[in-house]
Amino acid sequence: MINNAKNIIRRGVVTIPGNDDLLYPQAIMQSQGASLRFEPLYGYGHHAVAPKGSIVSVWSSMGDEDSLMGLAYKHDIRPDNLKEGEVVQGNFYRDSYIKWNDDGSATLKIKGVDVAVFESDKVTINVPVVMKDTLDVQGATSLTNTVTSNGKDISDTHKHSGVQTGGGVSGPVV
Repeated sequence: MINNAKNIIRRGVVTIPGNDDLLYPQAIMQSQGASLRFEPLYGYGHHAVAPKGSIVSVWSSMGDEDSLMGLAYKHDIRPDNLKEGEVVQGNFYRDSYIKWNDDGSATLKIKGVDVAVFESDKVTINVPVVMKDTLDVQGATSLTNTVTSNGKDISDTHKHSGVQTGGGVSGPVV
């Protein structure tokens, strides 16, 4: 089988991205003047449609052109300057990705679209969160521990200056 397979290993360019609706998705590539149908391969849990113009390497496990499988990548949108051990996965057309850095940290970049979490009972964040823009809370809100605004405690134990009985208005938070 190895002797037959060595003549089937080829590189080419994706000309028709394919259809991911099929049980075994297919795409078309151009290699050495021939159009070849191949099945794009992805790791478990990863699915995509190889973009037109992607570079693809194909091989055959059966030793013939009817059973080609391939790995494709789009070199002009590929992330640059990765360090050894770093991994990036995302939609590089939109410049949105998650990157696992060599120091163990991770970077999540989602550009120009809303982010939504569906079908989750709860999202728990166990680290301090810094908001750089407006926070719009819709629905019931429960806060535990100290709540501050502009450096002042506004929790249930806060005090106001200038408080008088009657219909007057109290002063600012102390």
